[in-house]
Amino acid sequence: MSEPPPAGDAVAAKEQDERRNFAEAMAWDDRLLKVTVQKKKGKIGWVRDVATLRVDEVAPGGAAEQAGVKPGMKIVEVNGEMVESDEDCTRALAAAADNFTLVLDTAEMYDENYKVTLSKEAIERARAMTLEEQVLADERTTNGVDLFMKNEYLAAEKIFEESAETDPLAGGAWTLVAVLRALMSFEEKDMKEARRRISLAQQVSSQIAPAEGVASSVKNLLGLGSASKPPITNSQLRAKVTHTDVSILRAMLYLTEDSVFSWLRASLGLRKGYADVESLAKQVSHAVKQYVKSGKKLAPGQSPGAGKPPNAACAPREGDQPGQWGSEVYDLFEYNTIAGIHFGLGAINLSLSAMPQKVLTLLSMFGFMCDRDIGYENLTYAYLSDGARSVPAAAVLLVYRGILPSFASALIPSSLPEAEKLVETLLSMHKDFAVYLWAAGRVSRLKRDLASAVSYLEASLTNGNKIEFPQLAHLSYYELAWTHCFALDWEKAVRYFKMLHAESTWSKIFYAYCVGVCHHELGSDEEAKVWLLRTAEVSGKRFGGKTISVEQYIARKVSVWTRAGFAKESMGLPGIELIMHFNAFCQMPMDNLRTVLDTVQTQLNHRQAKYNDSYFRSQPEAKLPYEAEMVVCMELMRANCLRELGKVDEARKTYCTIEERHPNKAWKKQFSEETWALPFAQYDHALLCLSEGEPDAAVKHLQAAEKYKDFNFEMPLALRIHLTRDHIGHKKKEQETERKSSKPDDGKDKKKWWDIRR
Repeated sequence: MSEPPPAGDAVAAKEQDERRNFAEAMAWDDRLLKVTVQKKKGKIGWVRDVATLRVDEVAPGGAAEQAGVKPGMKIVEVNGEMVESDEDCTRALAAAADNFTLVLDTAEMYDENYKVTLSKEAIERARAMTLEEQVLADERTTNGVDLFMKNEYLAAEKIFEESAETDPLAGGAWTLVAVLRALMSFEEKDMKEARRRISLAQQVSSQIAPAEGVASSVKNLLGLGSASKPPITNSQLRAKVTHTDVSILRAMLYLTEDSVFSWLRASLGLRKGYADVESLAKQVSHAVKQYVKSGKKLAPGQSPGAGKPPNAACAPREGDQPGQWGSEVYDLFEYNTIAGIHFGLGAINLSLSAMPQKVLTLLSMFGFMCDRDIGYENLTYAYLSDGARSVPAAAVLLVYRGILPSFASALIPSSLPEAEKLVETLLSMHKDFAVYLWAAGRVSRLKRDLASAVSYLEASLTNGNKIEFPQLAHLSYYELAWTHCFALDWEKAVRYFKMLHAESTWSKIFYAYCVGVCHHELGSDEEAKVWLLRTAEVSGKRFGGKTISVEQYIARKVSVWTRAGFAKESMGLPGIELIMHFNAFCQMPMDNLRTVLDTVQTQLNHRQAKYNDSYFRSQPEAKLPYEAEMVVCMELMRANCLRELGKVDEARKTYCTIEERHPNKAWKKQFSEETWALPFAQYDHALLCLSEGEPDAAVKHLQAAEKYKDFNFEMPLALRIHLTRDHIGHKKKEQETERKSSKPDDGKDKKKWWDIRR
């Protein structure tokens, strides 16, 4: 595997070469506009967005307007120099003479309300296609999918975009690329483009296959449609499936927002999507049934199996449920569309299974209960199709098998074998696809194999194309930074955090804080102070009108340290605290955990000379000084290290001590800064109970954690609690099923699935 990218001037030179190559490769793309601008009195006559480099306003009669510049265009190049930041642009413009050239990307001009209207001829042509004609027409889009998996992202997008305004499959693929960018970056410009493409794909699909009336939809869903009604055609089905699938992608964008309201909005969207896709599955069943009943008669010129997938592994077995049919289905419908139904059924069931309990309770009032196993099975069919739905299906599976367990470590033992198997299969299909290599890095980290994680993540960077897909490169930087933090290699970690701070627009505050904390761990106190103070110099990231949780945490920490003059005594162990928040201990090698435990114990030995157990118990409801709050945080770090090292009795004693000294009723009286410590202590205690085969005790601690409100990382903790409780319920159900179907339990395997230590 390759080494991490070189730092400093070598990186800058390498990336400038990449940018020039990119500009030359894009010369064929008609969305790029090249203009010559003549400054008027040294002015250009525009206002640009410094974050996105889009032109926000153009002064009437100014140099920019006369040259053909319009609002919404994105600045790509100034006088032959590629620009990726406002600093690049300002420097290039300052160096330019009165006459200079600009290259602008006109694709940025479209907004979310962009309307597309298909001609009558286009609609009729789409509806009249036979299955063979459709499969042949889809080869262009399928080629685009292949290019995407070969990391030729822009070439793939160009293919999808060619037909996005006339063909649902191409529009869905084009939309997926934008959604992937948005989910990787969380940046508003990417979210905006994803929403625009979703709207376009839905418009195209709706015009080819208009939505049914409410009564008809209900009848189809309940299986009460008229037996004499003509079965749904392939063209109708592919349009409706695309409409539903992109609706699911829209709901997934809501899931990125740190608020219950957004999650509820996503859940209701997924609930409607499930009703739609279930209705389509029933219509497919009706069509297959009518076809078999007719003696499998096809229209003249049609041949059996014309729509079958290239990969036989995804061919459904006779009688499988739900929404899975025998091989006859490919006599009537093409595989990309059938895979779309599997994707819809799978993605919705898995996405809803991760919703907070309050949201699931609300959905159950409408008669909907998600089934995780149905989700896994359908998504497996979809990704094995190796078609247009393969990437989104694999992505959802990777999130649930390989990403979510890193947030809720109780899931790791049951998820890890499946995650390893999934990654192995995906890489056997597309060994160089940067997305799958990135996922392999995440899964390696779940095994505590940090060296392999670094190798896979570096391979993702090497094989990917940073210029064409910067969001994925930044995601690899992000994971490399954390992997080096987990290895306690702060020097390598700080390199990647600095690159993210320079290149990514998502939370400059967070990246500056991470750089500062790494410098603190390296002993570079002045450098740490410089970076930590930078967190107050930029505006924060907001979702749903609220500052994101991690920035609230950072603002509070830096404020405390500023008041204390950044004295070492006031800062404690910010690096270890930060990686604990990002669930490092369940992903760290044991030797690293022992190093962390020794570091924490040394600090505690020093601080507990004053803030010991007797001190805390002597004033049960008094407001604690910040130094005392830090001691409680360090006690929690110690307990978590002990738990992961298998020192259960010591860990349990520490959890119990924290809970007894600081009961919920005295919580806000005692703590003013580190209010997160007590709810997290209850959650972490629940994990220890699970490791010891005590699920009922674990549930009690999860319930105790839920009673705390209004603290940093409240929503992430709510997700962890839900995932852990859901895991307990699912395993109890499995155990009960096994008990009923097997010989009497002799108790030997009682702790098998509860053991969360690897």
